[in-house]
Amino acid sequence: MKEFHCLRCGAAMRFVMREKIQLGQASPWLGQRSNIIAGALEADIYECGRCGKLEFFRPGGGVSEEKQKTAEEPAEPVAKKCPECGGILGLWSFRCPHCDNAEGVFTPQVRCPVCGELHDFDDVVCPKCGKARID
Repeated sequence: MKEFHCLRCGAAMRFVMREKIQLGQASPWLGQRSNIIAGALEADIYECGRCGKLEFFRPGGGVSEEKQKTAEEPAEPVAKKCPECGGILGLWSFRCPHCDNAEGVFTPQVRCPVCGELHDFDDVVCPKCGKARID
């Protein structure tokens, strides 16, 4: 199993179990039949012993060193930063939930592959851990 560190507190996470998570919803007309049709998603569950955070990963866990992104494949944005208040909002949000701003250029945010911190996509090094971007 791959070793993971908690994005919240940085402690080592331990493997708990592999579980199938049911997809779909039960409806009053079809009952559980729609769940059976939707199938299940298999996931590895890891737990932080320090803060109790749970993380779900695809079986096999994360990205191996040989599959890490190369310079030709830039990191994909996972969020945006509001130009007005600096708040973080979802990638597909068009209005800041913190200050209600809907104008200006929202800066794409990427996740540091070392410490997991969100930072501006054009930062050369992570402002939290100081490591150079791998991508």
